[in-house]
Amino acid sequence: MLPWALVYGVNIVTVLVGSLVMFYVLPGGYKSLGLAPLFAAILMAVGYILVLFFIWEQRQDLSIYLVQQSALEAQERAEREKQGGGPGGGGRGAVS
Repeated sequence: MLPWALVYGVNIVTVLVGSLVMFYVLPGGYKSLGLAPLFAAILMAVGYILVLFFIWEQRQDLSIYLVQQSALEAQERAEREKQGGGPGGGGRGAVS
């Protein structure tokens, strides 16, 4: 399976190439028709970059959250062991 970033990147490049081909192939005033795919490709590229930044930021936020959660769990585990519960959770009054 292809990653979505690669598929969208190829799509943007092909639209840009199509715009350049229109600039070179079409005669006279029709060359201005090449502006439509050019603007579309620029808008797609800007949107693509914004989505990548959003995903990168969400990924960093998730990793920060996971680190905080693991630190809280370790702190709770240490407090339980300090109170005498031990890793088994038997507590002080447990009979073996």
